[in-house]
Amino acid sequence: MTKNLIFVLILFFVAYVPLYMMATAQLRRLIGPNFAVSFCIATIAEFVLPSAEYFFPVLLVIFVASVRDRMDAMCRYVLFTALIPFVGWSAHIGPAYITQFYTSDVLGLGVVLALKLRFGAEERMRGPRGFTAEDGVVLVTFLILWLGIGRFPSTSGFLRNLTAQALLMVFPYWLLRRYVRDTREFAQLIGVFGASSIILAVYAVYEARTTWSLFDYVSMHLGTTSGMSKNAGLRGGALRASVTMMTPLNLACYMSLGLLAIACTKRLYRTGIAHFGFLVLALLGLLAPQSRGNLACVVFGVLMLCVVWRKWGYVVATLGTALLGSVALLAIAKVSPRVSAFLNLDAQPVAGQYYDYRQLLLHRGMQEGWQHPILGQSLSTVFDHLADIQQGEHIVDLVNTYLTFFLTSGLVGMVPLTLLVLASLRKAITGFPARADPAFERVRAFCFAGLAMVLIELAFMSFIDRIPYMLLLALAGSRLVGAEKRAVARDARAPRAIRASAPAGPLATGAA
Repeated sequence: MTKNLIFVLILFFVAYVPLYMMATAQLRRLIGPNFAVSFCIATIAEFVLPSAEYFFPVLLVIFVASVRDRMDAMCRYVLFTALIPFVGWSAHIGPAYITQFYTSDVLGLGVVLALKLRFGAEERMRGPRGFTAEDGVVLVTFLILWLGIGRFPSTSGFLRNLTAQALLMVFPYWLLRRYVRDTREFAQLIGVFGASSIILAVYAVYEARTTWSLFDYVSMHLGTTSGMSKNAGLRGGALRASVTMMTPLNLACYMSLGLLAIACTKRLYRTGIAHFGFLVLALLGLLAPQSRGNLACVVFGVLMLCVVWRKWGYVVATLGTALLGSVALLAIAKVSPRVSAFLNLDAQPVAGQYYDYRQLLLHRGMQEGWQHPILGQSLSTVFDHLADIQQGEHIVDLVNTYLTFFLTSGLVGMVPLTLLVLASLRKAITGFPARADPAFERVRAFCFAGLAMVLIELAFMSFIDRIPYMLLLALAGSRLVGAEKRAVARDARAPRAIRASAPAGPLATGAA
């Protein structure tokens, strides 16, 4: 335990010191010594305290006492959500189970308490109002998770799932929607999201290099939903890093979005060389979990950034680099068993014809889904019917969020969700006037590319851990972009309306 704690703190400062030194004053204000001290105290507490029921109150006090204002609270929420391990605690009243609380729920409660108790005037500040397509995506997803997946026969189970899904989807989105007012403030969240990815990258590279899961002790003794040691997650003899996340795939998804965040916040770093170096470090952190799908998705995300910025030369350069990199990896795989395992070149067929579990899952899942295409079935029934494709752990691993939603809500859930998602993407890319505000363009690029990338990643990932949070972050940013787009359009129409209502000619003014 002591050794893990010492190395976690050492590696934090290995990442933090150069990050702070190379950051501009704007980013330094958000990741200053106040954040570093509070993180170190929280880290010591998570290693020392015996269980989550002791750790969560301490974390709440640390958070509320350390933040300085509304945006510092929101930025600390983003930083701690990434850097504090995702642990859970089952709440009971007597023998009755209520719900499961996670680290992110405690941090969200910390934001509310800090603003209510310490910054009352700022707490009353709100983001733009009105129901948007992004709100619709969150609402439909919440209903699918609550009414579709959670078809519990008892009233108590039905209400417990309502609480769990509200904490998962509604509460984080409400925080972002209420307390982040415009794209200038959201740009600060993007900056600290990138900063958290840089720190995670150092942890991830170290874990993969040493085959030692630094946070395994915390996850085990504080209590997570899985009792399996992360040190068992090997591929080609190398550890698939997961650091503070539940699985390597979750870390890879976070690192891919973090790489886009760093790319969109070049102005927050003092030199171009420092910015490029942090991009390279984030890419190494992306490679540490050994996720092929996320690596391909980040190439797609970078292409989307180039499209939004209209950097067509960069589009060609990105495609060329991706092609050359793929050829190089295939060549190296001929002589390196580790690279060959990463590319899955030595895979054996599953069920006679499928070389990948996800292909088999999609095939069987669609077979099952079209048996009940309108409303789907309960999750327990789906598991029973797909028992023939259980993995080695004797579970049906639903590593496809869209397939899970289709199986449990049918077309009733998937059709409105798809239409609302397409509306959100369309709104983020079309109909924009020329803008001089660089913060707006950074947020717009990040939200469109990030939202498109996360939506693709959901096709080969489960909807767990920080995955919902990353989707909600991109949706909240898109909502702010749309609100400012509407404000600009109103401002542009106002002079025309004034001119149209003004008197025409001298006779209208009473002149002879």
